[in-house]
Amino acid sequence: MIQVSRSIIRQFRTAMKKSVGLHCARGSHPPVVMQAGGSGFTIHTQHGGITLSYHMEGSLPEGQVVLPAKALDEMEGRGDGHVELECTRPSIVLARWTDHAVPRIVEYEVPGNGEVQALPALPGQLTSTDGEFLKALDDAMHVVATLAVRFATDKVQLRGDGAIVATDGGQMLWQSGFQFSWKEDVLIPHVKLFGCGDFIDQNVNIGKTDTHVCIRSGRWTIFLPIDKEGRFPKVDNVIPKMTDKCSRLRLNPSDSAFLARTLSRLPGNEGQAPVTLDLNGHVSIRARGEEQERATAVTLSRSTATGATIRYAANRGYLTRAVALGFSEIQFNNADSPAMCQDDRRKYIFMGLGKNAVIEPSENELRLASDAEATPSPPTNERTTPTVKTIPQHVEPTPVNNGQAVNGDHNSENGQHKANFSNLLEDAQSLQNALRDMLLRTNHMISGLKQYHRTTKAMRSTLASLRQLQQLEV
Repeated sequence: MIQVSRSIIRQFRTAMKKSVGLHCARGSHPPVVMQAGGSGFTIHTQHGGITLSYHMEGSLPEGQVVLPAKALDEMEGRGDGHVELECTRPSIVLARWTDHAVPRIVEYEVPGNGEVQALPALPGQLTSTDGEFLKALDDAMHVVATLAVRFATDKVQLRGDGAIVATDGGQMLWQSGFQFSWKEDVLIPHVKLFGCGDFIDQNVNIGKTDTHVCIRSGRWTIFLPIDKEGRFPKVDNVIPKMTDKCSRLRLNPSDSAFLARTLSRLPGNEGQAPVTLDLNGHVSIRARGEEQERATAVTLSRSTATGATIRYAANRGYLTRAVALGFSEIQFNNADSPAMCQDDRRKYIFMGLGKNAVIEPSENELRLASDAEATPSPPTNERTTPTVKTIPQHVEPTPVNNGQAVNGDHNSENGQHKANFSNLLEDAQSLQNALRDMLLRTNHMISGLKQYHRTTKAMRSTLASLRQLQQLEV
């Protein structure tokens, strides 16, 4: 019999979905193996060449069970209770646990007749790596393509010179300064485990065998199969050479936070989601929805632009990625060449959409500023009514001494004028921000309704075609 904490089951299930689970076909459930013995407790699973293992040292009675992965969905829990697992028959595992003070007993059929695939061999050498390695690997996993066509852009390249490189053909992230125990370049699959809080640990080691890259973080170990057949693009050739004459956008930290909240809510967030960066001494980002005549221009009031004036059209997803990666400067050679962000250890390069995609400025465009007191909120179904404060009524002082107010009353009157002006200004700014918020929400709703209308129209056309087919005789 094996006894395991429900919290460990919960952690393993989460990590499994972010690694092995991503490569499972629909309806496919890889077996989960739990083992206990003199060296402690181990739970592991394998699928698609990826192996995920969790090991806790200790001395326990010998035991082993094999479960279907779907069993973890039922056994995990918020509490710290335990699950008891016992093989009652050759093909049946009996599980007992308590859920909200209610005892539960469930039988699971052992998958694959209980056959257990051996874990891959550990590398002969595990090298301690940089503390930023897991974050760098997680950042790279967000840049790869979901589907590879000609090159292995759905993989991440670990280069023998200590660089981590990822690209989807439109963007590329190069992170250097790491140390690996091999000299050749290897390709590993796309997994989203490395940003998982349960997996992150200060003690991180990496090694390589002939078939796998092994990464160990605390109690966790993951084996990633090496793709020896895939061809990775020669990304060295796409790194632009920036000159002193290039245009530079320097983002203020407050403007970066503003962009992270606002970019996805600007109109035209469909398809390539184009936005135009307008750098002419000032910094503006312009967007326009499909079939909209009026553009929205957001001025980054605290950021600066230097170099030649340029209007650069780009996919807002790439701009969002640059902000999320923490870059504070973006460089441009011209409107048709790639843009580049860089710091001491990283380079992030993304392609523009070309001159033809540039949204030109207009006199009737809606203008917003990043230094406004309130930023737009996410669209909701509730109507927002601007709040306007009551303005105090001004009371004329009673004239004395031939119509002249006494000195005390005069000072009071000046103070009242200042207070009234301050209140008026505050109310005007509050109303202005509320109106901006409502207009942005309205644009978002109109864009959504148009998309819904197009989908409904296409569905009606399809149904009409199906009705005509039903009337045909074979």
